[in-house]
Amino acid sequence: MIRRPPRSTLFPYTTLFRSTAAREGTSLSDTEARIIAYLGQSLSEAGTGTAISSKTALLGSGLLDSIALVGLIEFLEESFSLKISDAELGPDLFETPASIARFVEQQRS
Repeated sequence: MIRRPPRSTLFPYTTLFRSTAAREGTSLSDTEARIIAYLGQSLSEAGTGTAISSKTALLGSGLLDSIALVGLIEFLEESFSLKISDAELGPDLFETPASIARFVEQQRS
């Protein structure tokens, strides 16, 4: 029988971002924490050493290029069992990790 690794292994940055949010007096949803963890890891692999928070400007700052955006959409669809239509894609959706989390939570409810 194959055992699944513990959640903390799957999302190693989740705890880091939750503790940062706690120090700032904010609370991240699980959805938002997973999105921030993904962005932190993918941008780190791309060589961008920028810290990501729920309010980080993604498109306006140039953190997300077209390739990173496609990867993010794929992550959202696979991780949250979503199908994002072309009509839903727009700059407002990808403004910040918080705006992405709001969209995901709306789609899931």
